[in-house]
Amino acid sequence: MKDERALTDSVVRLMARLAELGVRPDGPPADPAVVQEALTHSSWACEHGGRHNERLEMLGDAVLGWLVAELLFDLCPNAGEGLLTRLRAALVGEEALARRGRELGLGELLALGRGEEQSGARTRPSLLADAFEAVVAALARSEGMETASRLVRAMFADEAARLAGGAPQLADFKSMLQERTQAQWKEAPRYRVVGSEGPDHARLFRVEVAVRGVVAGRGEGRTKKVAEQQAAQEALESRLSAFDVRPFDFAQDRLSEEPGTPGEEVLPEAESRMPNADESREPKAGEDA
Repeated sequence: MKDERALTDSVVRLMARLAELGVRPDGPPADPAVVQEALTHSSWACEHGGRHNERLEMLGDAVLGWLVAELLFDLCPNAGEGLLTRLRAALVGEEALARRGRELGLGELLALGRGEEQSGARTRPSLLADAFEAVVAALARSEGMETASRLVRAMFADEAARLAGGAPQLADFKSMLQERTQAQWKEAPRYRVVGSEGPDHARLFRVEVAVRGVVAGRGEGRTKKVAEQQAAQEALESRLSAFDVRPFDFAQDRLSEEPGTPGEEVLPEAESRMPNADESREPKAGEDA
């Protein structure tokens, strides 16, 4: 009886927290049993019998993936499939879901077996992430998808908007650019630092990225990695988009080797300063110098 009462109290407290978020009115859920199931770990069920949350966790994974994808679809009307997929992955990873579980206080609401309790499982990220997925599924089953959607938007909208605004460390533009160039031309993009300024503790780096010898994007940042991400993003959003529509003539727009310095890269902007073949050869006998 004591364990059943603990589960009931947990459901009441969870409903109160959802009401504070504006997800649903405070009060008992339409189906208390399914919400209790979401808050029951398999270790408790093994010791006491009854259902546990692993089935709901599986369902919640699918429901959450759909609802987060729908949120990003609405927030990013011009984003392509690749970017949307990466943003969703950033939002529904284990640590991100564990953070939402902590925000709901799920660790203290879960019914755990003695072994899990003694091992400190209430703060374990995997357990909190799984519990959050189970709660999403339980809300969908008990209250309907609209309530589950309100929970997702209440807890994910701010971070989704931030990511949609172009946080480069999470939207991995370098990987996206490399996948694109490898698929189209079997070549990797090449990055180089073209300048830096400021003291060591606050240095600003400027980077260019070249694709098939063409400067395709530029970026700057407090670290080389951030600057490279920005350059890759610019390449994906600007010049590379034209390559999908029409062929590009690289004959006069490649990285070149300057005479006398084999292997040294000279970017296209510098080619106008290089002598052409007719200017640099010695005149033959009978020709005017």
